[in-house]
Amino acid sequence: MKMAVHTLNRHNPARRTTDVSPASIVAAAISIVLLSACSSSDNDGPDNETPVILSSTTDELKTSAINASGRSLGSTLSGIQQLASDESADNDLSQGDNPAQQFVASTLALGDDGNAVTTREDNRVTIDPDESQLCAEEFAGTVDINEDQQRCETLLADLTVELLASGEETGTITYLFQENPVISLGYGGGVDSLAVNLGGLKIFADASDALDPDSFGEASTPDNMSGEISFTATNTSNAAGEEAGSIAIAITQPVSINSADTDLSLGNGELFSLSADSASGSGELSFDVGAIAATAPFRDQDIASINLDGFTGSARLDLGETAADAPATFTVSNLGLARGPLQMNINNQQALQMTMETFGFTVSAGSSSLTDNDQAAVQINNTMDISLMLNNAAGLDLDASPSFQAMLSLQAADGTVIGDGGEGFDAPDIRVIQGGPFMLALSASDDENSEELSFTVNAGECLFLQQSETNDSATGETVVDSEQRVEPCP
Repeated sequence: MKMAVHTLNRHNPARRTTDVSPASIVAAAISIVLLSACSSSDNDGPDNETPVILSSTTDELKTSAINASGRSLGSTLSGIQQLASDESADNDLSQGDNPAQQFVASTLALGDDGNAVTTREDNRVTIDPDESQLCAEEFAGTVDINEDQQRCETLLADLTVELLASGEETGTITYLFQENPVISLGYGGGVDSLAVNLGGLKIFADASDALDPDSFGEASTPDNMSGEISFTATNTSNAAGEEAGSIAIAITQPVSINSADTDLSLGNGELFSLSADSASGSGELSFDVGAIAATAPFRDQDIASINLDGFTGSARLDLGETAADAPATFTVSNLGLARGPLQMNINNQQALQMTMETFGFTVSAGSSSLTDNDQAAVQINNTMDISLMLNNAAGLDLDASPSFQAMLSLQAADGTVIGDGGEGFDAPDIRVIQGGPFMLALSASDDENSEELSFTVNAGECLFLQQSETNDSATGETVVDSEQRVEPCP
């Protein structure tokens, strides 16, 4: 089976360069982050037992891998699309001959077309693809690409594909360059995934740059790259109109990227997860970001650094009640910086610090038990305690005084219900409906001025923060008058 990967063709006939060269093979695989997936386990079976040797032929294992690629992600995306639009949605990935399958088919060399060589040991199938055929497919339909195609073939001569079947229709496909894993694709069993090994990716990119005359011998990657980022789609229902599943992006091996003036590290953690159940009309988004440390240039000769021990949160949207004319609800939970503050330094001087105790809130739009009218309301779940400190001594804002400092604090007790104050000039900005108190404090100072504002709003009270502008007839300047007060709600 020979299938051209037309989606990988980025050639511009007016420019003969390796921008459309073999590097596009990896770029295409990474683009399959939304087209297919991966797993980086060895699949040795439960409790490390010796796996059962499959009776399927090598071509049958290849065919199963091709047919399964991208299908679970396609059904999951259909469920997310249906939840977002409330209409039935079909996704090309859930159908046969999708782009993910075309990419896998080209690299697995089903039937060993051309000069591809396949060997097998138990459930492990190793393919040495025909680089001439792969590059010909990449440059199909273009003209005058002999040099580009030759560079492509030189690069892909070091490409090996390894298929490790864990079952008749499940397994992992790993793309290795100079025997270093670059990308792994997992398929079957309701799970599609893709993992990118940053160390292997750098080796591939550097080799591609070395063959590109326009690179002038310089690498386009940072000096050092290591770690792994994975993208996983899990499908739990593919019934038409009732699709359900989840998509997640995670750091599965600690990431480290650095060069002469830049340093970034990311600890293991789930960067992003999105799940949807189109049958029940519910969806959830969550994240659990691990430790982050980064240093990079910041304006001119300044150096900025950021440190974060972790950031968590989840949000759930429930549309199921709307059919009964009840309001949709949006609930956020576990939101905070529980493992430590967010800090930013400039030239080793603190410029920003933020603390946030873990809390949550529920937003109800329209008429609900939280309000007596059609106004939206937010109910605080667990105590909210947020503080933000800014210090311009390190040059955070060039237009501000070097001595500028500011502090913002927000607090609310568990069970506090805050409502929209309504419309109109005389309407309050914040209305505390139940519970309380809600507290807001703001202070700012520099070498010439200082100002402090502090408000405590209890149940039944409103906060007014009106501002008005007038023109000074003597100077012609605009004068801003503000009035902040707390009083019983109208």
